[in-house]
Amino acid sequence: MDYPLQLLNEINNGKPVKIILPLKNSQELYRINCLYGKKNPPLFSLFFPEHLPVQSMDSETECTVIIDMGGYNVSLQANIETIKNGQTLILRAINVINHEQLRDFFRVDVSAPVSAGPIMPPDLDDQKYPKITGETIDISGGGILASFPKKLTTDQPLQVAFVLPTADSHVIRAVGQVVRTIKISDNNYQIAVHFDQIKSEDRDKIIRCCFEIQRQQLRLKVQVKENS
Repeated sequence: MDYPLQLLNEINNGKPVKIILPLKNSQELYRINCLYGKKNPPLFSLFFPEHLPVQSMDSETECTVIIDMGGYNVSLQANIETIKNGQTLILRAINVINHEQLRDFFRVDVSAPVSAGPIMPPDLDDQKYPKITGETIDISGGGILASFPKKLTTDQPLQVAFVLPTADSHVIRAVGQVVRTIKISDNNYQIAVHFDQIKSEDRDKIIRCCFEIQRQQLRLKVQVKENS
């Protein structure tokens, strides 16, 4: 049996998953939580608690469905077969992708303290090279988007540290580089940092945290819809 077909049989009805949809005439990707529905593999369905931006979706391009299988993460490439009532998609699974390839795409909104600064030799006084503190906007296994009061250096690697919103408040430390800076105001810069060096166990902690937050957000949306 092909692995994508076997995987579809292993996913429970109603399981929270996340889909990454391409948009027409845009390099941006639309990420949204949804619920898995069994059909005859390789077909499967996804139900969305809110209406999809159908007019903006590029339904001719492959999309990606990210699934937490309990301890490891799996991503499916799929084609959209049918869009029903703006809240249900029928898809056809094509291939299973290594989650390492998708770490930059799977991200969730998280507000947490973060610090960043240049990498300095241990014999230098840190006070001469103070770190900049800010708040994360979203996180992923491949990097963060954060709000800082001033720009970060772009010509050398940075040390980044932030606290995951988990029970043990685990501190993630990584070496990264600035890939995008947007000035919001004189004291507010949205800065995207890509991780170049990070412990594999820390990356796994981030991804597990992202999935847990996704599940919480989806449960809340479904409860709101049922009570409305």
